[in-house]
This record gives sequence, C-alpha cells and structure tokens, in this order.
Amino acid sequence: MTHPTATPSWAAGDSAVGPTKSRSSSCIAIRDFVLLSHHASPRNAPHEIHQLHRVCQELSQRWGTQNVMVLGDLNAGGSYVPPSTWGSIQLRWDPRFHWLIGDGVDTTVRARTHCAYDRIVVQGDELLRAVVPGSAKAYNFARSLGLSEEEALQVSDHYPVEVNLRLASRTPQEL
Repeated sequence: MTHPTATPSWAAGDSAVGPTKSRSSSCIAIRDFVLLSHHASPRNAPHEIHQLHRVCQELSQRWGTQNVMVLGDLNAGGSYVPPSTWGSIQLRWDPRFHWLIGDGVDTTVRARTHCAYDRIVVQGDELLRAVVPGSAKAYNFARSLGLSEEEALQVSDHYPVEVNLRLASRTPQEL
C-alpha cells in the first residue's frame, strides 16, 4: 500500500517530486521505507543533491524510519557535478548513505555521452540489507527492445535506474 503526500515545503521548484512512504507486501525483505524520486535541475544539481541530505533526515523523522531510497535524475555527473564539487555534498560523504549507481555507470542514451546522471542512493541498514547486491543498474531499454539511438531518444535521453529487493525469508509454515 502506498501513501502519497502533498508536495512538502522543502520541494525545490517544479523539478521536485514528493516522497512516498511504501509499505511492501510480506513477500519483500523490508516492510516500510520511503521512496524519494527527484529530478535535479542541471544548473543547481550540486546544491540540490546536497539538500537531499536534509530532506532525507526530515523524512526519517516524519515517518519514523531510517530507510529512505533517493532515486532519479540527479544530474549527478559530467559537467553538472564536477569531481571537485563532491567533497561539499553531504549526501555523498555521509557514511549512512550508500550510492548504488556508481560514477562509472552510463545512464544516458546517446552513444557520444557517458555520464552517471541518474542515481539510486540508500539510507538505512535494513533497506541496504534488503537490496540484492549488484542489482542496481541503468535499464538499457534501447538494447532490450532493439531500438536505434534515434528511436530511444523519442522515449528519453536517459535510461531509468532500477534495483531489486530481496524476498522475505519464509518459514515452512508460511509456504
């Protein structure tokens, strides 16, 4: 069951999408967590990514869980967030946050571009344990669907990011 909320006070203009608290079925290894989908403005990406740290802390307090997943087009690479900027971005260096889509992952459709703009960042040990190791990736829909670059660009200039969560362990009585 999902409980959407109104756009909160911390939303950064039209590019922000409000958070959703999710309660998964008993089939998933984690029961409660918050999903925060965000699209950062390219011109403000370092500032917005830095502010997501504060947003995650606010969401943790609001919904009583440390388990928060930030995902979306953070424009977190290339010229939008140069390597020299990462040291000032708290979401990046706080050890409570785990970046599942690394800097070397290409999330762009164009063959001439290689940038990790789209990311998945996880906070909370329980949520991190629920993630299937190595499952976070960009979904290359062009390759999967046999699309040319031109055809794929009609859908998006970015590949969506995805991650798998573990199934819950079940006792023989539950099966």
